[in-house]
Order: sequence, then C-alpha cells, then structure tokens
Amino acid sequence: MVIGTINSNEKEKVKEAFKDVAVPMPLDGYDLHLYCSLGTIAIERKEFPNDFLASIVDGRLASEIQQIRSISQFPILLVENRPKYTDEGFLVIGNRVDKSWTKSKLRNLFRSIRYVKGVDIEFSDSLLDSVQLVTELHVYFNNPEHLSLLRRPSLHTDFFFPTVEERYIY
Repeated sequence: MVIGTINSNEKEKVKEAFKDVAVPMPLDGYDLHLYCSLGTIAIERKEFPNDFLASIVDGRLASEIQQIRSISQFPILLVENRPKYTDEGFLVIGNRVDKSWTKSKLRNLFRSIRYVKGVDIEFSDSLLDSVQLVTELHVYFNNPEHLSLLRRPSLHTDFFFPTVEERYIY
C-alpha cells in the first residue's frame, strides 16, 4: 500500500526498498513525505555514519532540518544504523576509531536536533528496517487515539487461575 512519496533523487536501492510504500516524486530538500489523518510527516533519512556525519560537516543536515520543520506537523530525522563506540566513548567507523566524535558529542547533537530544533529522531537498524519503521509511523499517525500509556496490562499466569500471590503483586 502506497502511503506517501519518496524523493526521486534518492539512490536506486533506496527507491527500490520503498517501492511498495512510496511513489518517487521530486521533493525539495528532504527524503520522504507521508500523509496521515493527524497531519503530514516529513522525514529526512540519513545513513549512519557516513552520510550523517558528512551532512553535518557540509551543512546539508541543518538546511534539511529547517526544510522538514517548515512543511510538516511531524518532522522526523531517521538515522539508519546505530552508532558504535569504544569503551572510552569514541566513535567506531568500520574498523577504525574516530576520536573527533565522542558519545557525548553525538548525544548532544541529537539533543540539539530534538530539543532545540524540534525534530524527532527515529533509529533503524538497516534499510529494510527503515521501510518497516516508516510503515509503523504511518499506522501510528493514522490512529486518532494513543492510549497505551493509560492502559494497564492484564495479569498473566501459568495456572488456570491467578494465585493469591500473583493477584496481590498485580
């Protein structure tokens, strides 16, 4: 089911991965656009670490964040692949250690994106996981009610009926 559009400038492998959920169209400065009952979602997708770090250094990420904020009720930065660190907190890129990026610096960068710029951050483990995540976002933002925090899970037991102790703990 098609749920939005993907930038026609994306790499072919990315467009192929999203072919069942997004139609290629020219998008001005961001990667994905979803239409949901609660509003529009603009997503900037960055592969970590190469594309993500390069876009910080050359200034693309700052302008892309501004773009998704200006056109969407729900701007999201999708970071594909999670950072890995040494025990000392330095970023590991492939087989090498990059001492210019620390866990603290990256956490503060993500905090700036989230709290200062107002863009939420989602992490995925791969391109295929990104497709799944985008589909989940569409379902989530099409749901008019979000009550999971208000519902208490039911009591589960290994017996036919809950024991007195299980009911007490519950």
